[in-house]
Amino acid sequence: MFGYNKGELSNFSDWFALIHKEDKHQVEEKFDKIFCGMDDSFVGEYRLKTKNSGYKWVFARGKLFTEENSDSQRMLMMSMDIDKNKKMMKELLDVELLVEDGRIVIFKCNNDNNLSVNTISNSIKTYGYSKREFELNNLNFMDIIYEEDKNLLKVAVKAAILKELKSFSQVFRIVNTGGEIRWVFLRAILLKDDFANVTQLYGYVHDITKIKVSEEDLKVRVQNEVEENIKKDRLLIQQSKLASMGEMLGNIAHQWRQPLNTVNLILHFLRDNYQNESFTKEKLEKYINKSKTQIDYMSQTIDDFRNFYKPSKTVNEFNIKTAINNVLKISKEQLEHDDINIVFESSEINITNYENELKQSLLNIIHNARDAIHIKRDKSSFDACITIKVTLDDKFAKITLSNNGGVMEEDIMQRVFEPYFTTKFETQGTGIGLYMTKTIIETNMKGIIKVENIEDGVSFEILLPLETILKPKKVIDE
Repeated sequence: MFGYNKGELSNFSDWFALIHKEDKHQVEEKFDKIFCGMDDSFVGEYRLKTKNSGYKWVFARGKLFTEENSDSQRMLMMSMDIDKNKKMMKELLDVELLVEDGRIVIFKCNNDNNLSVNTISNSIKTYGYSKREFELNNLNFMDIIYEEDKNLLKVAVKAAILKELKSFSQVFRIVNTGGEIRWVFLRAILLKDDFANVTQLYGYVHDITKIKVSEEDLKVRVQNEVEENIKKDRLLIQQSKLASMGEMLGNIAHQWRQPLNTVNLILHFLRDNYQNESFTKEKLEKYINKSKTQIDYMSQTIDDFRNFYKPSKTVNEFNIKTAINNVLKISKEQLEHDDINIVFESSEINITNYENELKQSLLNIIHNARDAIHIKRDKSSFDACITIKVTLDDKFAKITLSNNGGVMEEDIMQRVFEPYFTTKFETQGTGIGLYMTKTIIETNMKGIIKVENIEDGVSFEILLPLETILKPKKVIDE
């Protein structure tokens, strides 16, 4: 049992030396009583060293015998290996310590209305209750549950039984003896009798108050962050609207300049000639019609801009080439005024998406290119050009807008789509145009936008899905 051969332990001293040092004292006390005549038998548990230098628990019984016709005494002993039992008991004690330290309560209760307790662990004292209160039926499990959660647990038990589950979980609140409310997690198995009726619940309760408080704090923080981001988005949208309004007024001013000049010349002509004998009614009608034509053109310009800046509430099928031509029509006067050449090549490609939002995004990129050209022209003169190409790229329509307004530095390119980031002076821009463009393309239109340096300039690439993968969106900027 211990690995020794017969005869290796020849006397009491050899045997006693093998006893674990923590057990020697109690073994020695028992033998002292025997040798003093106070007792003639030995019963005890101790650890004995094995041949391989380990220790084993043993249960020993012994009796002192005195030989006839002699004063010699002999102890006859029997030992039983109880090492497995001892280790098992230690593991149970470790589990009990773990349960108590972890605020875990193990219980077994009856499946009745009050969940009367059969047994419960000592760790129930962490909530201020004693194990004995439950054993004497002075308390039931349902008595310590927060009033609003009692029905919650009852429903959970009934549901588990109806679904024939082997176990179930539930989160609820317990009230301790001090009136403090604690959140707990319950996990229990359903025990059945010989007739397959669920008669008992056997499980554990774990205090998760800190986790629940952290979850609530996190929920509040997330909610606050969401609300803050919504406010920021609304502010950005409002600023984008104001910036777009400024651009729109600038474009209208450019397009109205010539017709206003024409109307002004007609009015001066009428003033100087209406009393002239050669000025007939037919001539008056002619010049009135010319003025009306110019005014109609100006009115149509307002309608064009109003429709252009109106956000799309629903997706519609449209031709990309036609959409870009509308963008160029809006910005034509300013681009010609700035002596910027436009090169436009496009395949006939139809997609189903938000048409006006694409137009606004393209206009933002064109305005960004125009600004870059202005900055470069402050240093040297050159033939400015913006090139727009529309091609098919696998399952996407690819729109490439390139300019020769100079390359971007790497750190600027990394941040070009960030809100409020701008390389222009404060009076020249808000830094939200490209941010809104990226938001529209990637969030609303489910596309991709990229930017890279090319020779003498920058190229923006937009990829839009050919297939309809969009759902109606909530327009938050109205």
